[in-house]
Amino acid sequence: MTSSDGFYPGEIPEKVRATIPNFKVPTMINRNYTPDQKDQDIRDADVVRPRNHKWSLEDETNTMRVLSADRCPTYGSCVRCFRSGPYGRLCNICNKDYTTLQKDGWHYVILQKSRPGKSAVLDSITLSTIFRAGHETAKADREVRWLRTPLRPYTSDMLDRYLHRVYKQERADNRANRAERAGIIYEVTLMMDFED
Repeated sequence: MTSSDGFYPGEIPEKVRATIPNFKVPTMINRNYTPDQKDQDIRDADVVRPRNHKWSLEDETNTMRVLSADRCPTYGSCVRCFRSGPYGRLCNICNKDYTTLQKDGWHYVILQKSRPGKSAVLDSITLSTIFRAGHETAKADREVRWLRTPLRPYTSDMLDRYLHRVYKQERADNRANRAERAGIIYEVTLMMDFED
């Protein structure tokens, strides 16, 4: 979908929310929020993520609603650089100019990997560690401000584009770069093995 069709992959700006009929009033994502946490980083105990720090199948994803008002992990991944951050927000590395705050730009999305008969939500923090991409910490007083949770299917093309961009052809001859690239592919493959 494009920016002209009214689809917002991330948070909906205040002026746009006012034009949406019957828009759900924003609520705190963090169910354990207390007023003393205002403007503070979210506590580690309140971060919602898969228990195994790799992926969560449907049954575990359903239990996330106990901890999160939006019933999903706290963090998403930028599909361009694999940095992790508060899902629905713009990636603070790939959007340096902040001119695309309305619709366009690279947002942190929840990645989902599907296999026949199964699908799993991937742990964005682990992915960012594998890719050495960094992490943006969420605030405890964050609110739900979108019509739907930004969810995106993970494809191997995302990994290929990232590796091609980071390990360009002129650097590909370097043995250390080839080894690092192979290591990333291996770690990602291991992480996504959620077969019984």
